Amino acid sequence: MGAGRDPGLRVRAPRKPDFRIVSAKTVIGEGPNRLEIYPLRGETSERQLMVYFPGHQLLYGSDPFQKLDELAVANPGSCRGGQKRYRKQARTPHER
Repeated sequence: MGAGRDPGLRVRAPRKPDFRIVSAKTVIGEGPNRLEIYPLRGETSERQLMVYFPGHQLLYGSDPFQKLDELAVANPGSCRGGQKRYRKQARTPHER
């Protein structure tokens, strides 16, 4: 039984965490669960990341903007910047 099915295994056989500084595109793992991590570096998102799972065509990004009301955000450029970065960097190989 793997560590994912037996949480006690992590207590009985602990491992040191693998911390990584992300200052540019960083790839972790391989195969369908590979992660591509990108720093956002926007005016309101200097410490936020975007994570892309190319094998699943799934993109995760935290909200790098502050909502003022239903139709406005504090920095609309952050929204456009995240979309632009995604289109540029998180394309499938045949699109590059």
